[in-house]
Amino acid sequence: MNGAPPIGQNTGPFQESFETVEQLDAYLTHFSNSLCKYSPDALQELKKVFWQGTEHWDTLLTERAAISGRLALSEFSKNAIAAFKKA
Repeated sequence: MNGAPPIGQNTGPFQESFETVEQLDAYLTHFSNSLCKYSPDALQELKKVFWQGTEHWDTLLTERAAISGRLALSEFSKNAIAAFKKA
């Protein structure tokens, strides 16, 4: 390992992390093959449950991107970046 965290670690609510892309690919193949054995109706219902309450995400993500952009372009951020570059 080159000092970077394993793929998937510290990037969200994942159950697994992997040292290499090859390990990730092997796991995804295994996981996908497992899903193929499940009831399509059950998977469809699970998808509905997992995505419930996300109908407004297109608007929300646009609004949050605008906030991030405004904050990134603020004088405070510009000064913080300039100070970091000098260090």
